[in-house]
Amino acid sequence: MITITGNGNNDLTIGGSQGGQYFLDASGTFGSGSIAVEVLIDGSDNFSPLTTAVGVDLAITGDYNAVITLPSDSTVRFAMTGSTSPDVDVNLGKI
Repeated sequence: MITITGNGNNDLTIGGSQGGQYFLDASGTFGSGSIAVEVLIDGSDNFSPLTTAVGVDLAITGDYNAVITLPSDSTVRFAMTGSTSPDVDVNLGKI
């Protein structure tokens, strides 16, 4: 679990054999902010936004859960912006 209590980035590494489907659950006080979920694939220089089924960049602004697919050897970034006094717990569990 990652607890987000301010604006900024929180990163989580997905190891070599850990790619696949994950249950993402975010809940708490967002303080008018949003959390962008981004992925950096090993060997790349830039984070790419995780998109929804309709191709929109995922921006979490309230309690949220979904099943997402993450590649092995990657870094997942939860980037909180525009928030005042957030207190959000993000759980990411492999299915």
